[in-house]
Amino acid sequence: MSCKKILVLTFLSFLFCTCNNSSEFYYTKSGIKYKFHDIVIEGKNPQKSDYLNVFIDWLTLSDSIIYSSKNRCLLGVHNIKLSENNNRSIEEVFYKLKKGDSLSIYINSEEFFKNYLNLPLPDEINKKEDIILRLRLLNISSENQQIKYKDSLIQRARDNEDLIINNIVKKWESEYDSVITLNNELVIVPITSLDTFKIIKGDRVKLIYSAMLVNGFVFYKVDSLSVLEFVIGEEGQMLEGFKDILLTLSKGSKVMALSPSNLAFGKKGSSDGSIPPYSPLIYNIEIVEVIKNLDSNLITNKKSQSFQ
Repeated sequence: MSCKKILVLTFLSFLFCTCNNSSEFYYTKSGIKYKFHDIVIEGKNPQKSDYLNVFIDWLTLSDSIIYSSKNRCLLGVHNIKLSENNNRSIEEVFYKLKKGDSLSIYINSEEFFKNYLNLPLPDEINKKEDIILRLRLLNISSENQQIKYKDSLIQRARDNEDLIINNIVKKWESEYDSVITLNNELVIVPITSLDTFKIIKGDRVKLIYSAMLVNGFVFYKVDSLSVLEFVIGEEGQMLEGFKDILLTLSKGSKVMALSPSNLAFGKKGSSDGSIPPYSPLIYNIEIVEVIKNLDSNLITNKKSQSFQ
């Protein structure tokens, strides 16, 4: 075999190995370790102040998930804004990427949280250990392009919501005997209902519940050790869909319910960014106690007497 053929075969072998699940580790000038899983040969690299649109997980060395964009971001897409002065060491890796690359970055947990995120290190994470950032680069956007990119994600989320809700309802209908859809498109699966006296506005209600995104991520939970108490109808205490669900229940009720986004956090999502726009919510609710509003009971009694 000629030297020329050997060189060609060697080069092709190198391309195949580097483009498909490379296990070789690399190091930046500041000593950050990283490993490519998929490498794109052609394409542009990010520049200062660009946005990187990525799927990303933060994991411990034992593969426990600390954070996943799949659970927390609009359509699972996390946005990383590169600094203007390249003063963050982890960005040495980011500037090497091309659209379509996937890799794992190993970085000291304390450095990542304090110096990059400007957040305190969580108590459960050892400050002497590395954490792994596992990401795939979906897109590179300039400042102006990022606005359009985010708008396109919001449009997709809006278009997808009805399909997501329909799929969940079909699944529930195949698994449960009773699935009730109300006029405002709330969907309720009764698990138990032990009292005929429905909750009304003004009642004080004690309950335990969980609230989650449709991907199963639980963003709020009240268990039996910390029963929550509400006065139904008071301003600012609860989302519209959650209140409307409670008004169908009574003491002892247990339900699973689905709320469309227009009765939850709507087209903007939550103010802290933890709930993306156009996110339907799933609740699991148990009514522990209902303390009836005496004034509302008097009004109800007077009305019933007037018809006798």
